[in-house]
Amino acid sequence: MQQRYSSPGNKWMEGKSCQEIADILEKDPIDMVMDLLAEERLAVTMISFYGSEDILDKVITHPQGTVGTDGILGGKPHPRLYGTYPRYFRTFVRDKKRLTLSDAVRKVTSYPASILGINNRGIIREGYWVNLVVLLTQKQFLTALRMKKPAVYPVGIDAVLVNGIMAVDEYGCTGNRPEHVTSA
Repeated sequence: MQQRYSSPGNKWMEGKSCQEIADILEKDPIDMVMDLLAEERLAVTMISFYGSEDILDKVITHPQGTVGTDGILGGKPHPRLYGTYPRYFRTFVRDKKRLTLSDAVRKVTSYPASILGINNRGIIREGYWVNLVVLLTQKQFLTALRMKKPAVYPVGIDAVLVNGIMAVDEYGCTGNRPEHVTSA
């Protein structure tokens, strides 16, 4: 597990497991976690490891399966913050060939938008908000998921448009922040 803390005095804990921190503090791991949560007023994040590739494969390839990420910015994030979607496309489209590219795109665009009742999103249509990721080629859509250096942008993304505004171009983030909240 890896954590993020709000107090500068606890920065040394970042990237260490609960057991490692408890050993250093000479505390029971449960007591250490409870003390830390109290000290940080619950403002702690951590990375946990669970599940299996077989279960992930079944869930993602199920007709009603979709994809999301709970990656959180700050501290030392889980690599999924930067690599969920590149890994999804690389693994399930390119490597395992479990999904077609169009099915994989639908599972992260129009399908979740329809499930959540989000109108005017998820497909390219006049009057809809335009959110696009432009890929160089499917073969280049890669990300190195690394726990020690997790903030790595994926290779192979040529541009990202959010609400029709260029957010990422060939030089990287443009600085545009085209957020817009829609109601269901």
